[in-house]
Amino acid sequence: MPKQKLFWMYLVVLHLLLALLVTRTDAYQMLLGYFGVPPAEGGEYQRNMLAFQLRQQPFIQKNSVHLLGDSHIQGLYLNDFCPKAVNLGIGGDTTSGILARLPYYSSIQSASAVVLLIGYNDLPYRSNIKIIEQYQQVLAQLAPRTKKLLVAIPPPASTFTNFEAAQRVQQLNVELKKLAEGSSQLEFIAGTWQTLPVEAADKLLLTDGIHLAESGYDVLRSQLRQALAKECHE
Repeated sequence: MPKQKLFWMYLVVLHLLLALLVTRTDAYQMLLGYFGVPPAEGGEYQRNMLAFQLRQQPFIQKNSVHLLGDSHIQGLYLNDFCPKAVNLGIGGDTTSGILARLPYYSSIQSASAVVLLIGYNDLPYRSNIKIIEQYQQVLAQLAPRTKKLLVAIPPPASTFTNFEAAQRVQQLNVELKKLAEGSSQLEFIAGTWQTLPVEAADKLLLTDGIHLAESGYDVLRSQLRQALAKECHE
């Protein structure tokens, strides 16, 4: 093929890539995804959600129950039995995201309880050891008087093809339980999905095999109702 023709083909491809980058703000991440690189943490959605949550901060009463986490928390509704609940879940978030936004929540230092469910989205970015370290950093920023609940990460469905992710979630939950057992200020919420047979646990998830279905949320609400009985009504 003549060099001149190759040169023109190169220019055409280059201009097409530039046009894609200009017209699609997510084009760069799409390209990285093609090569197996996970998307960057803390995207536009997370920033917009944080901005929305911060507008609520001046109206949050003292001794509220704060829920921190990712989409598992974001989809959780507790106000039917805990009117003092403040949902600070953001879908797609990680422990790094929690650490970054925690200082902006002025209300959290006066919280009576903090519920923490985070970690699944961390898997592509860091080791389990680092995830637990960042859990500890989050906990260290909370007031000593605040009750702290660590919720087991729901494991993916048995049909999920990423077996490494499932194994890591299982190990993370073991480490979270150990972390809670090592402190009188912490309580571990196992989630019934930890003890149910595989097929029964799968039914607590949506068809994507990752997110909790309404039945899964019913289980979680039931356990939190018991664990937060005092904090929700005092």
